[in-house]
Amino acid sequence: MASMAKKGLLPGASPRPQIPDTVVGRLVFDYLRSDGYLINSIPFDKTNNFIGIDLSNKAIQFANAFSDGYQFKCINLFELKQEFELITLIEVIEHIPDNLLTTFIKESFSKVKKGGHLIISVPTTVERTQRKHHRHYDESLLEQQIDQPNFTIVEQKRLYKKSKLLERIIKFSQSRNSKTIKRWVWAWHKQNTFFSDKENGKHLVTIYQRIK
Repeated sequence: MASMAKKGLLPGASPRPQIPDTVVGRLVFDYLRSDGYLINSIPFDKTNNFIGIDLSNKAIQFANAFSDGYQFKCINLFELKQEFELITLIEVIEHIPDNLLTTFIKESFSKVKKGGHLIISVPTTVERTQRKHHRHYDESLLEQQIDQPNFTIVEQKRLYKKSKLLERIIKFSQSRNSKTIKRWVWAWHKQNTFFSDKENGKHLVTIYQRIK
């Protein structure tokens, strides 16, 4: 599994690890949560067997509107009967109520093929819990809730250092419709605030691999 890439993320957006080259052309499942950005960020290729789902018709319509060919469907996770080589839950599980979380996690991990991977990204306790979130995470809570004996952690990192300077730079770039300025902001972000530590990292990204 390739190390989590530094590209493909927009300043101020949720962390979206780049899909490694090793799974392009294989079976990938993304639980959208919102806009289908992860799958739609990959140039369309009919050999890429990507599936994006959400329970929200609005989210699916939005994702399909920006798709060059990939299909997104309004399907319940529990209705999927196949296994995947990569599953991504990017900023998803904090939206799942406590009484449904264990079942949701178990079902998600059950759909990973042996040798396949599952990527989870969650907001951390560095930031105050948002209105639509049931919880924010640290490494200990994530380990407690992801109790999957057939999986091992391949990589885990804190991303997006909390920075007032970065927030000001992002606001400035958003007020200027300039690709040059946005590229400069992204370059500065990669160099200074993309990777972080437990004290300042706003997002926690973990890659799991099924070993048996």
